[in-house]
Amino acid sequence: MSRKSAAFIEDQLVRILYNMDASKRPSVVGKRDERGAILLPSEGELTPTIVAAAVVSRLRRLGHQSPLLEQRLARLEAF
Repeated sequence: MSRKSAAFIEDQLVRILYNMDASKRPSVVGKRDERGAILLPSEGELTPTIVAAAVVSRLRRLGHQSPLLEQRLARLEAF
């Protein structure tokens, strides 16, 4: 997926979710999290490993623990 299409998808998702009840509306993050910390680099190639690491890191921060995801990420990072 190109960066332009990712930005387009993120924008469309935010627009769709905007009209949801605020108590049920999920937080949408993209290149940066709610605090402004970088989730994905804005320059260079986004490899599957970079994206997977960002997703697993985000899930960890949200309290989701999955040994299976950790193992899969480790395998990706080993390449």
